[in-house]
Amino acid sequence: MEVVVLGVPFGDGAGVAGCGEAPRVLREMGLLDRIGKHRIVRDKGDVAVPDADPGNENKSENLNNEKIFNYKRVIDFNRVVANMAIKYADNEDFTLFLGGDHSISAGSIAGRLSFFPDTAVIWMDAHADLNTDETSPSKNAHGMPVAALMRLGEEKPHSILPNVQLPIKNLFMLGQRGKALDKGEIDFINEHGIFIRTWDKMRSEGVVSVLESVFDNARKNGATRVHLSFDIDVLCGGLAPATGTPVPDGPDVYYVKLMLRALAGSGLLRSMDFVEYNPSLDKDGASGKLCVELIEEVFKHLV
Repeated sequence: MEVVVLGVPFGDGAGVAGCGEAPRVLREMGLLDRIGKHRIVRDKGDVAVPDADPGNENKSENLNNEKIFNYKRVIDFNRVVANMAIKYADNEDFTLFLGGDHSISAGSIAGRLSFFPDTAVIWMDAHADLNTDETSPSKNAHGMPVAALMRLGEEKPHSILPNVQLPIKNLFMLGQRGKALDKGEIDFINEHGIFIRTWDKMRSEGVVSVLESVFDNARKNGATRVHLSFDIDVLCGGLAPATGTPVPDGPDVYYVKLMLRALAGSGLLRSMDFVEYNPSLDKDGASGKLCVELIEEVFKHLV
């Protein structure tokens, strides 16, 4: 199995600028060579990000929408990402989407679902990213990609790819923190019975046991492959501070590596987003080095 790497250098879905530089910085840190120790790597470069609209350089300004910051740019860019995901989809390859903020997952996952509808999604993140234009306190699009994939929200951001929708039964949320879930997200999770294990629950139930339950449920629901959407802020906030939304009381590096090894060894993992690393916040490069280490962990154990 070869690894297709697609850089997705987009940061306009986040509230703090800088995530768009992550693909470049991680490559410069030797990421491709580290993956190349374990798999053949085919780097496809970066998805082209359109220039900002003239006069709209201010990151806090809403573009074409009163409820979602940079709405048009996020939607237009994710349509391109989705089509690139389809372009490079292949039964024999693994695709790594190197973000970027978490809004890019609306495009990467839509594309994967379009090509491989039997895909389950594991959302490993301190946050649920289930907000809509109606429920989001921040109005930042990186808190909305799951809602977009599930066709929620008044503004219909699911139009990224028509007729593509993530089934509730094939969404598995891991590592969230209760304090980082907004009311609208909690209401939707409870109403629809979404599979979620906050980090507190994962610790009490046992990490391995939770992951085995995820794999069993995914297979029972007809999934033959898994897409992992990994946000670096799933780690306890002090361990990877170079992210715009760190949250305390999460797993340490040992447990995150344990989860990544289990996913890689499941025989299901076939694509992955790696998002929310912000080089502009990484003054000593320690968070970037950890990102490279975590990504390599996947490919050391991928089957």
